[in-house]
Amino acid sequence: MHFRRAALVVALELTVVAGLSALVASPAAAVDQKVLGKTFLVKDPKPGVDPSKRSVGVLGKEAVSDDSVVGNPLTSGATVEIIANGTNPTDQTFTLPPGAAAPGSPGWKVIGKPVIGYGYNDAGGVNGPVKTAQIKKTPGGTFLVMATIKGVLGPGPQPHITVVPPAPGTNGGMRFTITGGDSYCVAFGGAAGGKVTNAPAKGTPNKVFKIASPTTEGCPSPQAPVTTTTTTTTSTTTTTTTCPSPTGTVVKGSLTATPGRFTYNATLGLPGANAACNTNFPGSHACTLADLQSAPASDLACLKDTASMTVTSFWAIDPTAVPLMQCVDDAVGGSNQRWEYGTAHTASRGEQVPLNNTTGTLGAVQMSIQCNIAGTSWVGCCQ
Repeated sequence: MHFRRAALVVALELTVVAGLSALVASPAAAVDQKVLGKTFLVKDPKPGVDPSKRSVGVLGKEAVSDDSVVGNPLTSGATVEIIANGTNPTDQTFTLPPGAAAPGSPGWKVIGKPVIGYGYNDAGGVNGPVKTAQIKKTPGGTFLVMATIKGVLGPGPQPHITVVPPAPGTNGGMRFTITGGDSYCVAFGGAAGGKVTNAPAKGTPNKVFKIASPTTEGCPSPQAPVTTTTTTTTSTTTTTTTCPSPTGTVVKGSLTATPGRFTYNATLGLPGANAACNTNFPGSHACTLADLQSAPASDLACLKDTASMTVTSFWAIDPTAVPLMQCVDDAVGGSNQRWEYGTAHTASRGEQVPLNNTTGTLGAVQMSIQCNIAGTSWVGCCQ
């Protein structure tokens, strides 16, 4: 169920994919739409041993719903945030880049004729661990949003999934956001209700966290800091588990995730990224790889972008690298400028550097990243 300041969902321009045209919804302003949950499942079969075995599955399904699909992830992409609250809370945001699926390649497809929604598939884990995702509203009025995430999928070193059973868990859910459109909240446990299962029943319940059949809609939120107080005859010790604000010594913040063709501030390439950084963090510029590597871990730990999404990687902007590793527009008639190429039809590729958002540690630079279908990453702003 959702509430919108402008009461009407209007028809926007025709979306054309492979010759198919249909009306899509346009919002007056982005809002949070709430979808009744069905199933929430977080698994870590071999905790502390094999993170590739981890998985997440979330389904929200609401009959006779007044929710609507607002936005077009095929052209704009989407993000999926998974929240698992409890004794040891975790949350993680996954990026689903824009682009149409093709044989052997991941991406989005429209559902229905006329369009009733969108489906995402990445069975090979090219873009990350999200295997499938879907959002649609059937002609009968049933609204559905879902995601399936597998730890074995995704590029780079493990872990690809960092959200795990809270041991024990109490509540959680999913926030599915269409870039440039609305967000869709699916809440489980807590005020939303539902049957909570933590397993194994004996010992530490750190392998399975499941909530089924909540009775109320809601928007999940990452758990507030947990404070534990232990009192003895001589002293009191308070331990607070929290995510501190980044120190901002070198890295002042981050722009939203983007493919290798930068279009920030409606300007192509690095000029647009530099302008957007200066707009959001006055005096800053797009971080180079050297800037990021010189920054203290306290600048990068818990870093979120301007849309409050968790940053998990950066484009490795490196003036010393060969242009073909910097998403240079080398197409016939192209600009020949870096970070302006948006497909994969030539030799142009990009470089990324992963970020452990919990510790603020950068990983090894990843080479030959396709600038479109496998290339969504963040641009930091440095000073």
